[in-house]
Amino acid sequence: MNSSPENFPKIIHQVYGFWDSKIPRKIQSRMDTWKKFHPDYEHKLWDKKTSRNFIKEHYAWFLPVYDSYWYAIQRADAIRYFFLYHYGGLYSDIDLEPLKCITPLLEKHKNKGCILYRSPNSELLTNDFMVSKARNPFWKKVWYELLVNNNFKSVSKHLTVMHTTGPLLLDSAFENMIYRRKKYVYVIHAKYINSCDIAAKKPCWNKEAYLKRYDGNSWHGADSTILNFFYKHYITIIVVVVLICVIIGLLVDRSSK
Repeated sequence: MNSSPENFPKIIHQVYGFWDSKIPRKIQSRMDTWKKFHPDYEHKLWDKKTSRNFIKEHYAWFLPVYDSYWYAIQRADAIRYFFLYHYGGLYSDIDLEPLKCITPLLEKHKNKGCILYRSPNSELLTNDFMVSKARNPFWKKVWYELLVNNNFKSVSKHLTVMHTTGPLLLDSAFENMIYRRKKYVYVIHAKYINSCDIAAKKPCWNKEAYLKRYDGNSWHGADSTILNFFYKHYITIIVVVVLICVIIGLLVDRSSK
């Protein structure tokens, strides 16, 4: 069923309203672009209330974990793994906007159970764009990882989110799903979705991309800023550190003579 040649359900899922209530005009414009290029798709916008009600009604066993999350972004992450299993369809973050209809790409891979891609920043599977058929067993593996990693805590909000509900967790579920993994999950080349790394000027896209990337990071804190800064400038930082070490070494050597 989950790897049949049937097309992916024509549903576009997006998440908003977990920490802001009013949708800014620029974000609404991106959502409207999804509708413009995909008029035959159903568009589902999940907010704080509808997401919790969905978990309570269909997956009540997960509600205690869902309510226990420290950060709203963890709930915004977790809910997408459940509605993709329940309904199937396409999930996209609000900082991704289509450049054209994505249906040809999905039809090309319609024999797959779900489509994921690796972040150009870290090579981890990322959860900002995912496509799935309903009842794909892979999401049950993700649910297991949600339960196992729920108690992970870090002084860094960024690392906590990444481990408990974000890309690190998704990547771990994929790596640990050894049995029939290729049947249920297909990893597509990033160039079709988002080949922009952290350092790239936004918005950005490439000639083969179906989507355009805008600045997002609405949930990021100071720790995320620091980590991203090191990623963007790590070569410069390494060079500076090496030079400082060399200078200190020369000074120490001179003073010992």
